[in-house]
Amino acid sequence: MLYAFPVMAVCAVGDVLSARIQNGWVPLAIGYRIMKKNPLIRTAAAVLLFSTAYWSIWLGQRDSVSAAEAETHVAAMAAEQENPDAAEQAATISALEETEEKSGEKGQVDAPGSGTSTGENSGTAGEGTVTRRDIRTEYDWLEEHADLFSDGKVDMAGNNPDLIHFMFTYARGEYEIPADQRFTEEEAEAAVPALYQWDDRWGYDAYGDSVIGLSGCGPTALSMVAVGLTGNTSYTPAYVADYAQQNGWYVNGTGTSWALITRGAGDFGLSVREVGKDERAVLRELDEGHPVILSLGPGMFTNTGHYLVLTEETNGWIRIHDPNSRRFTGGLWKFETLSPMIRNIWTFSRQ
Repeated sequence: MLYAFPVMAVCAVGDVLSARIQNGWVPLAIGYRIMKKNPLIRTAAAVLLFSTAYWSIWLGQRDSVSAAEAETHVAAMAAEQENPDAAEQAATISALEETEEKSGEKGQVDAPGSGTSTGENSGTAGEGTVTRRDIRTEYDWLEEHADLFSDGKVDMAGNNPDLIHFMFTYARGEYEIPADQRFTEEEAEAAVPALYQWDDRWGYDAYGDSVIGLSGCGPTALSMVAVGLTGNTSYTPAYVADYAQQNGWYVNGTGTSWALITRGAGDFGLSVREVGKDERAVLRELDEGHPVILSLGPGMFTNTGHYLVLTEETNGWIRIHDPNSRRFTGGLWKFETLSPMIRNIWTFSRQ
């Protein structure tokens, strides 16, 4: 009896704190009856019940910490599976934020360039930067003059600061076409260079009834593939666009005909093969070092039509180069996400 009440009290506290037993009084009543029969059993039971209560409390606290840690770990794993580049992108964002703090201006981006934060690939590299405030002002102006562009063009530019700036300078005539359209050393040596149609090295060049910066995703996509596979740096987006126009493969008001891909690739030293909308076939081609061009319909990349380059496969994820957006370029995507937008698929190798 001497042990019963303190042990019952300890056990009750342990059960309440740990919440490990739904009805703590049942085992306590059993323990009380056992202890009542024999002094040795009372002693052993008291030690056992005291130990159980102690470990119940301690383990309950330990499990709650582990659960919190596990939740964090699971969240991190889920994020990594959703985007395998999450850690790298987080580091990039951190570096950009640090740069913004030092510059004293948030959201600093370069004037129209080919996709680097410094503008080192731009035909007018080093001539200054365009702040987020400037982009907001430029976009407001574009909205007021949306009739200068085809339907939906301004809306699609809303999340693309480079395109906003390009459209603003183009509509107002505040640009010059540079004589030098050469690639940088990094672009020339890349397996598939990241090139952008609105790059001011060629973006303002005429392309049919438009300019490359607004309608030249097809020539820019083929330029990426041709330069990457052949190493011929004369195959700039402007060169490919001129070739498409000479062959009648730009359709006014529509864009680049598939003929540029299917019939024109051979003149750039490429072998091209059309593949079905088959994920395994696409992943296999990428694993063999064959870049892929997609023709896309309306979706997150465009409200009309668009060309996209697939550069490599990583554990079932596909890395893309978007000729219209450096925000999407370099990102990893699942084929199933791209699939609903796909109109056609071509794979390339060197002749």
